[in-house]
Amino acid sequence: MDGRHNKLKLGANAILGVSMACARAGVAHLDSPLYEFLRRESGPKKPFVMPVPFFDVLNGVLHSGNSMAFQETMIAPVGASPFTEAVQMGSEVFQQLKKVIVKKFGPSATGVGDEAGFAPPISQPHEALNLLVAAVSLATYTGRIKFAIDPASSEFFRDGHCDIGFKDDKPNLQSPKQLAELYCSVLQNYPIVLLENPFAETDWDSWIEFNKNCPVELVRDDSPVTNTKVQFYATQNQPNRHYLRSN
Repeated sequence: MDGRHNKLKLGANAILGVSMACARAGVAHLDSPLYEFLRRESGPKKPFVMPVPFFDVLNGVLHSGNSMAFQETMIAPVGASPFTEAVQMGSEVFQQLKKVIVKKFGPSATGVGDEAGFAPPISQPHEALNLLVAAVSLATYTGRIKFAIDPASSEFFRDGHCDIGFKDDKPNLQSPKQLAELYCSVLQNYPIVLLENPFAETDWDSWIEFNKNCPVELVRDDSPVTNTKVQFYATQNQPNRHYLRSN
């Protein structure tokens, strides 16, 4: 009905709202759970596999006021069975993380970032991961909770280099190769199961090369859900911005 590649006529918000209303109407008509209705519409076969929730517990980059260059450090309760247990484990680790931060940096360091994760005065990825190791241990979930990182590298990609010191106004330029070596180091030393946006959206060569031997799940969130024509136009003009993310 919209007829335009960028959904400008009707707008993504209106389209999303109508889509959700139709799904809920289908659920009411069939008297079935929402997930079962979506399965019928999209065609996957049973059995169902419940996704593991990822909790964003430490914030950095533009989501916080600290000097951490990486945007999100997350926990994933992969050892949980029911979803309710996963949520409980995530909540308990979050509370233990607060205690770890208070002990190390004082009560004033427990402020949160834009996505409600803590934003203590740290700047290096290993500092964030060490805090998580301590919190998971205190919660007695070692081995049952893994980690994930979303550096959001497009935010500090400048002229072919990654400036992971940009928040301190003290340039710390890393080539994509050096950044890949940093990722390999943390992957070897911490129980990380997912790496999201490790390279800039426009740095295709680095993505391709890193993916050849990446030992964990590699996630690129913007490109698969973005209109390629609109994204190309946007990245030509402002390469370090996110555009038209789809729900």
